[in-house]
Amino acid sequence: MLATIYRSWAARCFVGFLAFIVLGYFSNAVSLAGCERQCESTMNDRLARTPQIMPGRTARSEPATFTFPWIVEVRYWCAVSMKGGEGGTKYYVSLFGLAIPIRNRVELQS
Repeated sequence: MLATIYRSWAARCFVGFLAFIVLGYFSNAVSLAGCERQCESTMNDRLARTPQIMPGRTARSEPATFTFPWIVEVRYWCAVSMKGGEGGTKYYVSLFGLAIPIRNRVELQS
């Protein structure tokens, strides 16, 4: 009897874990565009804070990608002047279209 209960409990846990993973990847696919928009909005805000007369102000990002369920990453580059800017990766938790920023890893800053 105990073995039957244990197998039933283990099967439910396995199915629940599998559903969590599948829903996470589905959530990532739905949230890609929202993460890209949020990253572009952040970069545009940063450019808006710099004087308009500065030459060389650019910002761009690569398409959003994901490798883990519920986590989306966007690589970006932002130059606020000819000699200053940064590049890195922004990480988001994706919740079925909602992008919640969790980390900004700066890889290049000048």
